Amino acid sequence: MSLVVVAAYTGFRPSEWAALEWRDVDRDAGVLTIERAFSYGQVKPLKTKGSRRRVPLPARAAEVLEHVPRRLDTRLVFPGSRGAHIDLRNWRKREWKPALEAAGLPRERRPYDLRHSFASWALAAGVPAYDVARYMGTSVRMLDLTYGHLVKGSEAVAVSSQ
Repeated sequence: MSLVVVAAYTGFRPSEWAALEWRDVDRDAGVLTIERAFSYGQVKPLKTKGSRRRVPLPARAAEVLEHVPRRLDTRLVFPGSRGAHIDLRNWRKREWKPALEAAGLPRERRPYDLRHSFASWALAAGVPAYDVARYMGTSVRMLDLTYGHLVKGSEAVAVSSQ
């Protein structure tokens, strides 16, 4: 549950939240730092300067992180059962699909859909597209292609503010 809330409120890719370490969490500043991703059994630094970023830590995600137990055998915020990185392929089958079923949600939902939830909520709340793109580690162009339909009424706001 904690993982789902943090992922939905931050817009992280599954490979990013799988590599999130406690040192990346700055509760005082209210930010999470993303510098690495876990993919195909290894941790890699993110490719571009734009993908390495500081992301605001919303109050709901911060509250949930307060209740995530810190383990002595790992630096990871969301480790697998043995303290290592979550193998996303197995995790989806073992934990994600049953959780969807228990919640009465369609089984075809993907962990990546939490990223879409973040973008939708942020744009609907009026967070500027540039900032949303920066937090997500993507371009404004890609954000517009994927979520542009969610920015309704922006033309009317632009006309009325002149």
